[in-house]
Amino acid sequence: MRLQIENPEVGFEYEYRLAVSAGGNLTDPFIRMEDGLGNPTSEVLINGAQGFYQYEVRKINANNTCGIFLIFS
Repeated sequence: MRLQIENPEVGFEYEYRLAVSAGGNLTDPFIRMEDGLGNPTSEVLINGAQGFYQYEVRKINANNTCGIFLIFS
């Protein structure tokens, strides 16, 4: 499954985790969206079985962490 940020903002990186409403936990760490070489990217491939998924995504930069928004798939 592909998790992709449409219209990513320049200067920000993105992190994601499984949403609580989809079986995640508030203490689960956010996972940095990066390519196979460790470079920031706005899309990642996620392993998963067939079904409904919901992810929390946040954007970050060196100065701050912005709010969390939900991605449905």
